[in-house]
Amino acid sequence: MDFQHTKATFELAGKEFPRVTWYKQKGMRGLYFCLMFIVLTSATNGYDGSMMNGLQSLKQWETCLLNCIMSVGSLVALPVVPYTADILGRRTGVMIGCSIMIIGVILQTLGFTFGMFVGARFLIGFGVAIAHGSSPLLITELVHPQHRAIYTAIYNTTWFVPESPRWLISKGKNEKALRILANAHACGDEHDEVVQLEYHEIRQTIKLEQEIEGNAWSELWKTPGNRHRLLILITLGFFSQWSGNGLVSYYLYIVLGQIGITNSTTQLLINGILQIVNMIVATGICFFVDRLGRRLLFLTSTGGMLATFIVWTICSAQNEIGHSKASGNAVVAMIFIYYVFYNSAWSGLLVGYGVEILPFNIRAKGMTVLFLAVDLSLFFNQYVNPIALDHLHWKYYIFYCIWLCFELFIVWKFYIETRNTPLEEIVKHFDGEGAILGGVAATEKSRQLANELAIDEPLDIGIENEAQKGSDEKAIAQHHERSVV
Repeated sequence: MDFQHTKATFELAGKEFPRVTWYKQKGMRGLYFCLMFIVLTSATNGYDGSMMNGLQSLKQWETCLLNCIMSVGSLVALPVVPYTADILGRRTGVMIGCSIMIIGVILQTLGFTFGMFVGARFLIGFGVAIAHGSSPLLITELVHPQHRAIYTAIYNTTWFVPESPRWLISKGKNEKALRILANAHACGDEHDEVVQLEYHEIRQTIKLEQEIEGNAWSELWKTPGNRHRLLILITLGFFSQWSGNGLVSYYLYIVLGQIGITNSTTQLLINGILQIVNMIVATGICFFVDRLGRRLLFLTSTGGMLATFIVWTICSAQNEIGHSKASGNAVVAMIFIYYVFYNSAWSGLLVGYGVEILPFNIRAKGMTVLFLAVDLSLFFNQYVNPIALDHLHWKYYIFYCIWLCFELFIVWKFYIETRNTPLEEIVKHFDGEGAILGGVAATEKSRQLANELAIDEPLDIGIENEAQKGSDEKAIAQHHERSVV
């Protein structure tokens, strides 16, 4: 299962296929061009945090309510998020969420009164929750297996992306799902072997899940594997916001003010440069997720944050006690180093890892739990952090040093490596031989269940049928012609 970018193949259903070059395939090129707009949509939370952080450097903006109300909007929206994605579709969910955000932005722009501005930010938070509850699902379920790590790490969505083929199959729209898979992964060739393997694996897995497991909320804690997933999802949500980043994301002006940097222009400059560094690191690391692996990135990121935060705390204490300008400058340096480590995993993999460890039947609900943890931690941060910083100063940082030790232990103990595993096949890492998985890579238990339930379906390309060996070779040859070895 090991993979290097110099390796010329990727794995699907236990078979090796030549890697594809996305810009040489028309369907994939068009799809991925649209997916690039995802970066803009997925940046809504980050952009808002940066904007509010900068505005709070100005005296007239120093109020917690303006920050907190967006999280309140997201929390209120969460109950409808999984049903929007599962019933109306991933694409429709994104469109609804984006529409609400646009209305909120218009109202915020025209916010002549404080109440109107707060109400607009509530709407933005409401729309963000719905859009973000559908977008990572859509991307994960659309992209080619070879490129899933990159695009789910960058993640979000756009109006021009087709519906998820997995959602379509779950609704019985099999022909449309196959057509989308073919257009996105094989230049429209529905008989391409990779497309057929994907289609068969997805279709049979979803049928097995529907027949055996269902998608009730109780499925999230029903089995040992799902309880393991639930623990990861909850910790992902809280750790992504409770690692100390909440101090800088919304209250950088307080942190800088406590080390003697009170000039608003200087604070805005530091904030602006920090966001550029964040963007470069978070985007760049996406291209190394499969090379380095999720687990290694999480461990390195969390360990690096812990070490940096300890130095940050010491320098802050020295600055307050001895009024040393050098220690104040060191704090600024530690903030930048800290965010390099944070963005190495917790920016992109928060959603990328969370969405891929979930089987289709509980993917929307599982991601809702993750975003609930995120919103609760944000709500706490935006009310508690400014008060704690004001009263405890650098001593408040000690709490985060201890908390980061706890985070590092949880990541080491429970976070599983999933690199280079096709989406449906990740269930094997959590459920072992009891995993519900269809297709060629099915577990023995799943094969028996498929036979008992009479849902075994032959592939259009007879990859296991000697009588159709000729058509197999032709399909493989066609796939190789479109791929770069």
